[in-house]
Amino acid sequence: MTQWKVDKLVPGGHGMCRLDGGGVGFVRGAAPGDLVHVKQIKRRSGYQRAESWALVEAGPGRVEPGCALHGRCGGCDWMHLELSMQREAKVKLLTEALVRTGGFDAERLPRIELVSAGPAEGYRCRAQLQVDAKGRLGFFSAGTHDLVEVDGCLVCDPRLSQMISELQALAKQGLFRGFSRLELRVADRDPERLLRASVRERGRDRRRKHREVRSDQLEASLKQLGIAWVLEGSVADAELCQGWRIADELYLSVPPAAFAQVNPEVNRSLIGAVVEGARRRAAARFLDLYCGAGNFSFPLAAAGLSGVGIEISDAAITAAKSHRPRVEALLGRELDLEFHAGDVEPALSQLPRRDFDLILLDPPRAGAKASLSFVVQSEAHWLCMCSCDPVTLARDLRELVHSGFELEQLTAYDMFPHTHHVAALAWLRRVAR
Repeated sequence: MTQWKVDKLVPGGHGMCRLDGGGVGFVRGAAPGDLVHVKQIKRRSGYQRAESWALVEAGPGRVEPGCALHGRCGGCDWMHLELSMQREAKVKLLTEALVRTGGFDAERLPRIELVSAGPAEGYRCRAQLQVDAKGRLGFFSAGTHDLVEVDGCLVCDPRLSQMISELQALAKQGLFRGFSRLELRVADRDPERLLRASVRERGRDRRRKHREVRSDQLEASLKQLGIAWVLEGSVADAELCQGWRIADELYLSVPPAAFAQVNPEVNRSLIGAVVEGARRRAAARFLDLYCGAGNFSFPLAAAGLSGVGIEISDAAITAAKSHRPRVEALLGRELDLEFHAGDVEPALSQLPRRDFDLILLDPPRAGAKASLSFVVQSEAHWLCMCSCDPVTLARDLRELVHSGFELEQLTAYDMFPHTHHVAALAWLRRVAR
């Protein structure tokens, strides 16, 4: 009988085991200290992976998951771990990424604090349901495209969980055949509940498919439930905005086609840290790269800074420009704030002014590689980088440090409780050219 002892958690959320005779093995869904009986092994060059296993002895941080679908649904891969262990492991994963990928000396890293805000359940304001060929709704099983049907979700805002239940009832009437994906959002301002639906066809066939799937019965059912809905790629997809509170009485207006953070409470903590950090560093003019609909730009401008936001999503920038007069009316003054739509590199080359003392980067998971050359050549004294991927963050920080910046402060944020994902906020100071 093959038994493995789980040593620690690694990027991707798996448990890692050091095997007799050398080499390592990986176990999905394991906890540190677990002893597992491995029934089926997939061998790869340099490592092995447990395809099927049974728990022999539980590690000290293992708990009974609160969701009956844990282990089948691919969403919450760390729900079997105590919350304190999850958070400790996230700091370790961030540290290891900085050492292994970033080349940092662990002893010289700034102390990494982890910030949590709000509950560990019911926190998500966005969820994505998959739709199979029969029109059934659910989440994918881990590492597969196998559908796991759900009637609610423990980590979703209760309003979102209720939407899932209501939409499942419509799915049983066959109303979602022809769709591929449903994105659900709940917000602080109307439309409070929104559904963004994607069809299977792409390109020229999509408009025809839009006409086919817009049944009168579906329209009437969603209206009766009080759920606004748009089709991906439609005019409303870029224009129908929801509002989220991001600071005090300040709201952010975001259309379905644009990105919105999944955890509003932690997002507000992040925003507060960015604004306070800019104040402490006496920043006056900022450049917000990958700015979205103004998640950081508006609070910074409201705090008295002037700035420019750049974002590839036309829908996000259109929403930001439309929302600006509302923010100015709330504050009773004009904002010295511009927004530009476009890919980062060409948009940066067209900036008339480059006298920024703070550059903020909030890139997608792939990182900020495309903008680092501009950042290094700029006059900015301070950099603030927000990331949801420790490995790409470490890669980008390595290049910035090699180019004359010093990592001054690093904070982890538990944006995604019960998963291995973690957000981080890094502050860097220019020390050389």
